[in-house]
Amino acid sequence: MGWKTRPGGTGRLLAAGLALTVALAATVLGPAAGALAAPVTVTNGTQFTDTTGAVVHAHGGGVLKVGDYYYWFGENRNPDNTFRAVSVYRSTDLRTWEFRNNVLTQSSAAELRVSNIERPKVIYNAATGRFVMWMHKENGSDYNEARAAVASSSTVDGAYTYHGSFRPFGQHMSRDITLYNDNGTAYMISAADDNYDLNIYRLTSDYLNVATLVGNFWDGAHREAPAMFKRGSTYFLLTSGATGWSPNQARYATRPASRDRGAAGPTWATAPRSTRSRRSCCRSRAPPAPATSIWVTGGPERGAAQPTTPSTCGCRSASRPPPA
Repeated sequence: MGWKTRPGGTGRLLAAGLALTVALAATVLGPAAGALAAPVTVTNGTQFTDTTGAVVHAHGGGVLKVGDYYYWFGENRNPDNTFRAVSVYRSTDLRTWEFRNNVLTQSSAAELRVSNIERPKVIYNAATGRFVMWMHKENGSDYNEARAAVASSSTVDGAYTYHGSFRPFGQHMSRDITLYNDNGTAYMISAADDNYDLNIYRLTSDYLNVATLVGNFWDGAHREAPAMFKRGSTYFLLTSGATGWSPNQARYATRPASRDRGAAGPTWATAPRSTRSRRSCCRSRAPPAPATSIWVTGGPERGAAQPTTPSTCGCRSASRPPPA
Protein backbone atom coordinates (compact mmCIF):
# COMPACT_ATOMS: atom_id res chain seq x y z
CA MET A 1 0.00 0.00 0.00
CA GLY A 2 1.66 3.24 -1.06
CA TRP A 3 -0.14 6.50 -0.28
CA LYS A 4 1.57 9.66 -1.49
CA THR A 5 0.89 13.12 -0.14
CA ARG A 6 2.08 16.52 -1.20
CA PRO A 7 5.23 17.71 0.58
CA GLY A 8 5.00 20.41 3.19
CA GLY A 9 3.20 18.53 5.95
CA THR A 10 -0.41 18.78 4.77
CA GLY A 11 -1.14 15.16 5.64
CA ARG A 12 -3.73 14.95 2.86
CA LEU A 13 -4.13 11.61 1.14
CA LEU A 14 -4.50 12.05 -2.60
CA ALA A 15 -7.01 9.61 -4.05
CA ALA A 16 -9.18 9.40 -7.14
CA GLY A 17 -12.42 9.04 -5.21
CA LEU A 18 -14.00 11.19 -2.54
CA ALA A 19 -14.55 8.25 -0.24
CA LEU A 20 -13.23 4.72 0.05
CA THR A 21 -15.35 2.04 1.70
CA VAL A 22 -13.07 -0.51 3.30
CA ALA A 23 -14.66 -3.91 3.84
CA LEU A 24 -12.55 -5.57 6.50
CA ALA A 25 -13.51 -9.12 5.66
CA ALA A 26 -11.81 -11.58 7.97
CA THR A 27 -8.98 -9.13 8.73
CA VAL A 28 -10.42 -7.51 11.83
CA LEU A 29 -12.28 -9.80 14.21
CA GLY A 30 -15.62 -8.71 15.59
CA PRO A 31 -16.99 -9.49 19.05
CA ALA A 32 -17.18 -13.17 18.16
CA ALA A 33 -14.19 -15.00 16.70
CA GLY A 34 -14.40 -15.14 12.93
CA ALA A 35 -17.15 -12.51 12.71
CA LEU A 36 -16.94 -9.85 10.02
CA ALA A 37 -16.44 -6.27 11.10
CA ALA A 38 -18.88 -3.66 9.87
CA PRO A 39 -17.77 -1.70 6.78
CA VAL A 40 -15.80 1.45 7.58
CA THR A 41 -15.87 4.56 5.39
CA VAL A 42 -12.54 6.37 5.05
CA THR A 43 -12.93 9.83 3.54
CA ASN A 44 -9.91 10.77 1.45
CA GLY A 45 -8.89 14.25 0.33
CA THR A 46 -9.31 15.52 3.88
CA GLN A 47 -6.89 16.36 6.68
CA PHE A 48 -5.99 13.15 8.52
CA THR A 49 -5.48 13.53 12.27
CA ASP A 50 -4.50 11.00 14.94
CA THR A 51 -6.34 10.15 18.15
CA THR A 52 -4.96 13.27 19.86
CA GLY A 53 -6.08 15.58 17.05
CA ALA A 54 -2.54 16.11 15.73
CA VAL A 55 -1.90 16.03 12.00
CA VAL A 56 -0.81 12.65 10.66
CA HIS A 57 2.68 12.91 9.14
CA ALA A 58 3.19 9.67 7.21
CA HIS A 59 3.64 10.72 3.58
CA GLY A 60 4.67 8.21 0.89
CA GLY A 61 3.61 5.55 3.35
CA GLY A 62 3.20 1.82 3.57
CA VAL A 63 0.97 -0.30 5.80
CA LEU A 64 1.88 -3.57 7.53
CA LYS A 65 -0.59 -5.68 9.55
CA VAL A 66 0.71 -7.22 12.78
CA GLY A 67 -1.81 -9.03 14.95
CA ASP A 68 -5.01 -6.99 15.12
CA TYR A 69 -3.30 -3.72 14.16
CA TYR A 70 -2.42 -2.01 10.90
CA TYR A 71 0.85 -0.06 11.18
CA TRP A 72 1.26 2.93 8.85
CA PHE A 73 4.88 3.98 8.24
CA GLY A 74 5.57 7.23 6.44
CA GLU A 75 7.70 10.33 5.92
CA ASN A 76 7.69 13.06 8.56
CA ARG A 77 9.38 16.09 6.98
CA ASN A 78 10.88 19.34 8.16
CA PRO A 79 9.42 22.62 6.82
CA ASP A 80 12.10 22.62 4.09
CA ASN A 81 11.00 19.07 3.11
CA THR A 82 14.17 17.41 4.42
CA PHE A 83 13.97 14.30 6.57
CA ARG A 84 12.80 14.60 10.15
CA ALA A 85 11.65 11.04 10.93
CA VAL A 86 9.88 7.93 9.81
CA SER A 87 6.72 8.08 11.88
CA VAL A 88 4.47 5.12 12.70
CA TYR A 89 0.75 5.08 13.46
CA ARG A 90 -1.51 2.14 14.19
CA SER A 91 -5.19 1.39 13.67
CA THR A 92 -7.68 -1.47 13.81
CA ASP A 93 -10.04 -0.03 11.18
CA LEU A 94 -7.80 2.05 8.82
CA ARG A 95 -9.71 5.18 9.84
CA THR A 96 -8.72 5.93 13.44
CA TRP A 97 -4.94 6.25 13.78
CA GLU A 98 -2.89 6.34 16.99
CA PHE A 99 0.63 7.80 16.87
CA ARG A 100 3.15 5.25 18.13
CA ASN A 101 6.71 6.41 17.55
CA ASN A 102 9.30 8.09 15.38
CA VAL A 103 11.18 4.88 14.63
CA LEU A 104 13.96 6.43 12.51
CA THR A 105 15.16 10.01 13.02
CA GLN A 106 17.89 12.45 12.01
CA SER A 107 19.94 11.24 14.96
CA SER A 108 19.75 7.57 13.94
CA ALA A 109 22.83 7.94 11.70
CA ALA A 110 25.25 10.65 10.61
CA GLU A 111 24.09 10.55 6.97
CA LEU A 112 20.49 11.14 8.06
CA ARG A 113 21.16 14.47 9.78
CA VAL A 114 20.60 16.28 6.47
CA SER A 115 18.86 14.03 3.98
CA ASN A 116 15.68 13.10 2.21
CA ILE A 117 14.05 9.79 3.09
CA GLU A 118 11.08 8.76 0.97
CA ARG A 119 8.54 5.92 0.76
CA PRO A 120 9.61 3.79 3.75
CA LYS A 121 8.28 0.23 3.49
CA VAL A 122 8.49 -2.49 6.16
CA ILE A 123 8.16 -6.28 6.02
CA TYR A 124 8.66 -8.95 8.68
CA ASN A 125 11.36 -11.61 8.45
CA ALA A 126 10.07 -14.67 10.30
CA ALA A 127 13.47 -16.38 10.16
CA THR A 128 15.33 -13.55 11.94
CA GLY A 129 12.41 -12.18 13.95
CA ARG A 130 13.12 -8.65 12.73
CA PHE A 131 11.10 -6.00 10.94
CA VAL A 132 13.06 -4.68 7.96
CA MET A 133 12.58 -1.23 6.43
CA TRP A 134 13.71 -0.18 2.95
CA MET A 135 13.47 3.41 1.72
CA HIS A 136 14.71 5.87 -0.91
CA LYS A 137 17.56 8.07 0.35
CA GLU A 138 18.91 11.39 -1.01
CA ASN A 139 21.41 13.87 0.43
CA GLY A 140 18.88 16.61 1.26
CA SER A 141 19.97 19.05 -1.43
CA ASP A 142 19.46 17.24 -4.77
CA TYR A 143 18.25 13.95 -6.29
CA ASN A 144 21.60 12.71 -7.59
CA GLU A 145 22.27 9.98 -5.02
CA ALA A 146 19.27 7.77 -5.88
CA ARG A 147 20.15 5.25 -3.19
CA ALA A 148 18.30 2.55 -1.28
CA ALA A 149 18.58 2.56 2.51
CA VAL A 150 17.90 -0.21 5.02
CA ALA A 151 17.01 -0.32 8.73
CA SER A 152 15.64 -3.02 11.02
CA SER A 153 14.09 -3.54 14.45
CA SER A 154 13.03 -6.40 16.71
CA THR A 155 9.67 -4.68 17.29
CA VAL A 156 7.35 -3.19 14.71
CA ASP A 157 7.12 0.26 16.31
CA GLY A 158 10.38 0.40 18.24
CA ALA A 159 13.60 2.18 17.32
CA TYR A 160 15.08 0.95 14.02
CA THR A 161 18.80 0.38 13.59
CA TYR A 162 20.08 2.08 10.43
CA HIS A 163 22.27 -0.18 8.29
CA GLY A 164 23.27 2.37 5.63
CA SER A 165 22.48 3.29 2.04
CA PHE A 166 23.78 2.17 -1.35
CA ARG A 167 22.96 1.75 -5.02
CA PRO A 168 22.05 -1.89 -5.71
CA PHE A 169 25.15 -3.70 -6.95
CA GLY A 170 26.92 -0.36 -6.87
CA GLN A 171 25.43 0.84 -10.14
CA HIS A 172 21.63 0.92 -10.26
CA MET A 173 19.73 4.05 -9.27
CA SER A 174 17.01 3.38 -6.69
CA ARG A 175 14.23 5.91 -6.12
CA ASP A 176 10.51 5.15 -5.62
CA ILE A 177 10.50 1.86 -3.78
CA THR A 178 8.30 -0.94 -2.47
CA LEU A 179 8.71 -4.37 -0.85
CA TYR A 180 6.87 -7.62 -1.45
CA ASN A 181 7.03 -10.73 0.76
CA ASP A 182 6.11 -13.83 -1.24
CA ASN A 183 5.74 -16.49 1.45
CA GLY A 184 9.14 -15.77 2.95
CA THR A 185 10.99 -14.80 -0.22
CA ALA A 186 11.30 -11.02 -0.25
CA TYR A 187 11.59 -8.65 -3.20
CA MET A 188 12.45 -4.97 -3.50
CA ILE A 189 11.08 -3.03 -6.49
CA SER A 190 12.50 0.41 -7.25
CA ALA A 191 12.64 3.00 -10.01
CA ALA A 192 15.99 3.06 -11.81
CA ASP A 193 17.67 4.78 -14.77
CA ASP A 194 16.18 8.18 -13.90
CA ASN A 195 12.77 6.51 -13.42
CA TYR A 196 12.68 5.01 -16.93
CA ASP A 197 12.97 1.46 -15.54
CA LEU A 198 11.51 -0.49 -12.64
CA ASN A 199 14.00 -3.05 -11.30
CA ILE A 200 12.90 -6.06 -9.25
CA TYR A 201 15.47 -7.51 -6.86
CA ARG A 202 15.26 -10.66 -4.77
CA LEU A 203 16.60 -9.91 -1.30
CA THR A 204 19.03 -11.91 0.79
CA SER A 205 17.57 -14.28 3.37
CA ASP A 206 17.90 -11.65 6.13
CA TYR A 207 16.21 -9.03 3.85
CA LEU A 208 19.07 -6.59 4.50
CA ASN A 209 20.62 -6.58 1.03
CA VAL A 210 19.89 -7.37 -2.60
CA ALA A 211 20.81 -10.88 -3.78
CA THR A 212 19.83 -10.90 -7.47
CA LEU A 213 18.38 -8.55 -10.06
CA VAL A 214 15.57 -10.77 -11.32
CA GLY A 215 13.59 -8.41 -13.51
CA ASN A 216 13.65 -5.13 -15.39
CA PHE A 217 10.00 -4.24 -15.71
CA TRP A 218 8.39 -1.73 -18.10
CA ASP A 219 11.82 -0.98 -19.55
CA GLY A 220 11.95 2.67 -20.68
CA ALA A 221 8.34 3.40 -19.73
CA HIS A 222 9.01 6.13 -17.09
CA ARG A 223 6.92 4.64 -14.28
CA GLU A 224 7.18 5.15 -10.53
CA ALA A 225 5.37 4.54 -7.21
CA PRO A 226 5.26 0.71 -7.57
CA ALA A 227 2.99 -1.40 -5.38
CA MET A 228 2.58 -5.18 -5.64
CA PHE A 229 -0.04 -7.46 -4.14
CA LYS A 230 -1.59 -10.86 -4.76
CA ARG A 231 -5.32 -11.54 -4.93
CA GLY A 232 -6.41 -15.13 -5.35
CA SER A 233 -4.11 -16.69 -7.94
CA THR A 234 -3.01 -13.43 -9.59
CA TYR A 235 -0.18 -11.00 -8.84
CA PHE A 236 -0.85 -7.29 -9.46
CA LEU A 237 1.75 -4.55 -9.93
CA LEU A 238 0.45 -0.97 -9.80
CA THR A 239 2.44 2.08 -10.92
CA SER A 240 1.91 5.74 -11.75
CA GLY A 241 3.38 7.93 -14.46
CA ALA A 242 6.37 10.13 -13.63
CA THR A 243 4.57 13.47 -13.92
CA GLY A 244 5.45 15.13 -10.62
CA TRP A 245 2.29 16.44 -8.95
CA SER A 246 0.34 16.56 -12.22
CA PRO A 247 -2.41 13.92 -12.49
CA ASN A 248 -1.76 10.89 -14.65
CA GLN A 249 -3.36 7.57 -15.47
CA ALA A 250 -2.26 4.72 -13.22
CA ARG A 251 -1.16 1.57 -14.98
CA TYR A 252 -1.22 -2.01 -13.79
CA ALA A 253 0.05 -5.42 -14.80
CA THR A 254 -1.20 -8.87 -13.79
CA ARG A 255 0.34 -12.33 -13.78
CA PRO A 256 -1.19 -15.71 -12.85
CA ALA A 257 0.56 -17.46 -9.98
CA SER A 258 1.91 -20.99 -10.19
CA ARG A 259 3.73 -23.29 -7.84
CA ASP A 260 6.00 -24.58 -10.60
CA ARG A 261 9.09 -22.38 -10.34
CA GLY A 262 10.95 -24.34 -12.99
CA ALA A 263 8.65 -23.59 -15.91
CA ALA A 264 8.67 -20.55 -18.13
CA GLY A 265 6.22 -18.02 -16.79
CA PRO A 266 3.35 -16.28 -18.57
CA THR A 267 3.44 -12.71 -19.78
CA TRP A 268 2.28 -9.95 -17.48
CA ALA A 269 -0.83 -8.42 -19.04
CA THR A 270 -0.46 -4.66 -18.99
CA ALA A 271 -3.13 -2.00 -19.07
CA PRO A 272 -2.91 0.69 -21.79
CA ARG A 273 -0.22 3.27 -21.18
CA SER A 274 -1.23 6.85 -20.51
CA THR A 275 -0.63 9.31 -23.34
CA ARG A 276 0.18 12.03 -20.78
CA SER A 277 3.67 10.77 -19.98
CA ARG A 278 6.31 13.42 -19.24
CA ARG A 279 8.63 11.61 -21.64
CA SER A 280 8.34 12.80 -25.24
CA CYS A 281 9.17 9.37 -26.72
CA CYS A 282 11.90 10.70 -29.00
CA ARG A 283 9.76 13.82 -29.43
CA SER A 284 7.16 11.84 -31.32
CA ARG A 285 3.52 12.68 -30.70
CA ALA A 286 2.57 9.00 -30.85
CA PRO A 287 2.30 7.25 -27.46
CA PRO A 288 4.78 4.40 -26.92
CA ALA A 289 3.63 0.81 -27.27
CA PRO A 290 2.93 -1.11 -24.04
CA ALA A 291 5.86 -3.12 -22.70
CA THR A 292 5.49 -6.62 -21.31
CA SER A 293 7.83 -8.92 -19.42
CA ILE A 294 8.23 -12.68 -19.06
CA TRP A 295 8.57 -14.15 -15.58
CA VAL A 296 9.39 -17.43 -13.88
CA THR A 297 6.20 -18.79 -12.33
CA GLY A 298 5.69 -18.89 -8.59
CA GLY A 299 6.93 -15.37 -7.90
CA PRO A 300 7.81 -12.03 -9.45
CA GLU A 301 10.92 -13.30 -11.26
CA ARG A 302 11.88 -13.19 -14.91
CA GLY A 303 13.10 -16.34 -16.64
CA ALA A 304 16.79 -16.19 -17.54
CA ALA A 305 16.10 -17.19 -21.14
CA GLN A 306 13.15 -14.83 -21.52
CA PRO A 307 14.26 -11.21 -22.13
CA THR A 308 12.06 -8.24 -21.48
CA THR A 309 10.14 -6.96 -24.49
CA PRO A 310 11.01 -3.24 -24.39
CA SER A 311 8.79 -0.42 -25.41
CA THR A 312 9.31 0.94 -28.92
CA CYS A 313 10.37 4.32 -27.54
CA GLY A 314 14.03 3.35 -27.14
CA CYS A 315 15.34 6.87 -26.29
CA ARG A 316 17.91 5.72 -23.75
CA SER A 317 21.63 6.10 -23.45
CA ALA A 318 23.64 3.24 -24.96
CA SER A 319 26.24 3.75 -22.24
CA ARG A 320 23.92 2.60 -19.45
CA PRO A 321 25.24 -0.76 -18.15
CA PRO A 322 23.01 -3.80 -18.74
CA PRO A 323 21.27 -5.45 -15.77
CA ALA A 324 23.56 -7.68 -13.73
